[in-house]
Amino acid sequence: MIEFAHVTKSYGRDAPAVSDLSLVIPAHRTTVIVGPSGCGKTTTLRMINRMLEPNAGEIRWDGRPLNTLGKTELRRSMGYVIQSGGLFPHRTVAANIATVPRLLHWDSRRIAGRVRELMELTELPESLADRYPAELSGGQQQRVGVARGLAADPDVLLMDEPFSAVDPVVRAGLQDLVRGLQRELDKTIVMITHDLDEAIRMGDQVAIMKDGAIVQAGPPAEILDEPATDFVREFIGRDRGYRGLGFAAAAGLRLTAVDTTRAPGTATTERPVLVLDARGRPVGWVDPRLPGGTMDLGTVFDPATDSLRVALDAALSSPVGRAVAVAGPAARYAGVVTIADLLTAVATHRDDLAESRAERAAHREVAVAEPAEPVSGPGPVDDGVVPEASS
Repeated sequence: MIEFAHVTKSYGRDAPAVSDLSLVIPAHRTTVIVGPSGCGKTTTLRMINRMLEPNAGEIRWDGRPLNTLGKTELRRSMGYVIQSGGLFPHRTVAANIATVPRLLHWDSRRIAGRVRELMELTELPESLADRYPAELSGGQQQRVGVARGLAADPDVLLMDEPFSAVDPVVRAGLQDLVRGLQRELDKTIVMITHDLDEAIRMGDQVAIMKDGAIVQAGPPAEILDEPATDFVREFIGRDRGYRGLGFAAAAGLRLTAVDTTRAPGTATTERPVLVLDARGRPVGWVDPRLPGGTMDLGTVFDPATDSLRVALDAALSSPVGRAVAVAGPAARYAGVVTIADLLTAVATHRDDLAESRAERAAHREVAVAEPAEPVSGPGPVDDGVVPEASS
C-alpha cells in the first residue's frame, strides 16, 4: 500500500502543484488518477519514485516513509512507463527491455530468458527483438515500454499517460493488455490520464484531481453513481448513467429464441429471422424487403463476460431491436434479448444503486458519529529540500 498523508509540492513561489493531498493506493490493484491538464497528476506520480520530493507531508510505502529509502533502490523496485514508450532509439527492442536487469547485473542467460518471457506476455513477436524503435508501430513501441517497465519484476508499476499517443483501436488493445497483465502478475499499478473513459475502464480505484487536490476517490461505479461535487459531476458528463451500466453484469438477462436460418433466401416468415453461418455464429438478419438479402447484425454480447451496457448497445445497434447473445470463444448463437427486457434490467439496476447509496450514506453517518482513534506515528514533515524550478 502507498499512502499520501497531507502532501504538498510547490515550485518556487507559484501556487502549489499538489496541495495537502491525502490518498491511499491499495496494493495489488490499479489506481488511476485523472483530471484536467495542470491539476497535479504527473507531480503526484513522480513523487512516488522520488523523482520529485514533497515540501510537506509524507508518503509511505507499506508503512515505511519513502524518504528513508534510497532513491536508486526505490526506483529499481518500481517500473515506469511513459508516453510513446520513452524507448532508447539506439537500442534494439531486446536491449530496451533488458535495461534495468543489466543495471542490476543479471547474467546474460537470465536477461535473455526474461526478455523472451516479457515479449510473449506483451504479445510482441520474437522477430521484433532485433529491431529498433523507429522500425515499430506506435502500439508496438508502447508494448515494449510496458515490457521494459516490468523487466525487473517490480512490485509497483507507474504509468504516465502511457496510451495517449496511439489511436483509439490500438489504445483499447493496450488497455486490455495491461488489465490482463495486472490480473496475471498481481502488481500495484498507479496510472495517470486525462481520459475519464480510460480511467473508468482501467481503474479498481479512480481518483479525480483538481487544482492539486483529490476531490473524489473510490471505485469507478461509485463515482459515476454519486459524484461528490459539481466539478466531478461536470467532469464525468451527462452520460454517467449509461457509463455506469458498464459495471452491471449481463449474466442475469433472460434469453429468448428467434427463428434462425443458414439460407436467407428460404425464409418466408415476417418475424425476425437470424442468419447463422455453418458454425452456428450469427452473421446478420434476413431482409424482408429483399429476397435472399440480409441486414447488418449489429453488435453482439456474451452474457458470461459482458456488461449490461454492451448488451444494451447490441440491442440499439440491431435493425430488429434485439440484442444477440453469443457463447464461448467460438461466439456461437445463444439467444436474444429484447429492448423491453433490457429496460427492465436497467430499472432493476437503478434500484440496486439506490439501495447502495442509502447504505453508503448510513455508513458515513456512523463514521461521523463515532470518534476516530488517535493515530500514532510521524506526522507531516518538511525535509528542507529547496523547491525545484518548474519546467
